[in-house]
Amino acid sequence: MRSANRGGRVVTDKITPVRLTRPSALLLSRVDERLSFLYLDRCAVHQDDNGTVAVVQTDQGRRSTQIPVATLTCLLLGPGTSITQQAMASLSRVGCGVSFVGAGAIRSYGAFLSPYAPTDRLQQQAKMATDPQLRVETARRMYVKRFPGTSSATFADGTIEQLRGIEGIRMRGVYQQHAKKQRLRGWRRNTGTIPHDGPPDNVNRALNSANSALYGVVNAVVLALGLSPGLGVIHTGNRQSFTLDIADLYKTNVTIPLAFSLHQDTDAETTILRKLRDGLRLVRMLPQIITDIDEVLGLPVTHDPDEWDIDSLRLWGPRGEVEGNWSHAEWTS
Repeated sequence: MRSANRGGRVVTDKITPVRLTRPSALLLSRVDERLSFLYLDRCAVHQDDNGTVAVVQTDQGRRSTQIPVATLTCLLLGPGTSITQQAMASLSRVGCGVSFVGAGAIRSYGAFLSPYAPTDRLQQQAKMATDPQLRVETARRMYVKRFPGTSSATFADGTIEQLRGIEGIRMRGVYQQHAKKQRLRGWRRNTGTIPHDGPPDNVNRALNSANSALYGVVNAVVLALGLSPGLGVIHTGNRQSFTLDIADLYKTNVTIPLAFSLHQDTDAETTILRKLRDGLRLVRMLPQIITDIDEVLGLPVTHDPDEWDIDSLRLWGPRGEVEGNWSHAEWTS
């Protein structure tokens, strides 16, 4: 409660309690090699005498924990975070990148790459983008991964144009399958960018929103690995071409089924983003995305996504230590 004297009258205002969101942390790492990502939100990152630390301000004062920057490939910073110049310099010296993302990594706003990071993936990507034959071979590998169960012979001798035609047929089949399952007769894809198509329905709005989120987490990985988002395999002429290529690998299993399940939700765009953020669902895809990128580029894959450690870390909140990955739970301070 707060009192004030206004014209001889004492007026009492009721102060609404501040609602704070729990901080989140998720560490994804390979034990036998330096290939690890740390997602943080709602904390300040700075440098002290002992190293790089994440700090949370609580009612009991500042609480901090060391960040293992020397073993990280990339630090993913979500909402409510800040980082000092000294911390950025320290991350650069040890070859750790920094990517600025939305909640649960559903957006990618930019990245800082250390000049000391390895370039083997970037070199392979550049070869692929400049050699037409190698590019077609890469596209074939991508389509085989994208449509599991389809014989590799289907894509064996096709040109890029023919492969795109096969892709179009396969995707129409995927959409029709889910539309039939949900009894949506006459459903068709509508991104909302063509005026005569009319406004998108619930499923299309959810798809547009979910695909944008998917592009965000894939772009964060692409940048963290030192790759160029603009050097695409199938997509071209866009600064996010390679990001779009890799994101397409996951639509049939991630965004499309989830979007169709929300066909009766009038606020499908918001609901689907919340479902993708809950439990940092997209962040947990990072090991698979890295493996798929290496396989698509024809690089040797020495890491199985199932062999990654995905640890839910503990951070501090206004009432002491809290479990990570509760980025949407709230409590009153």
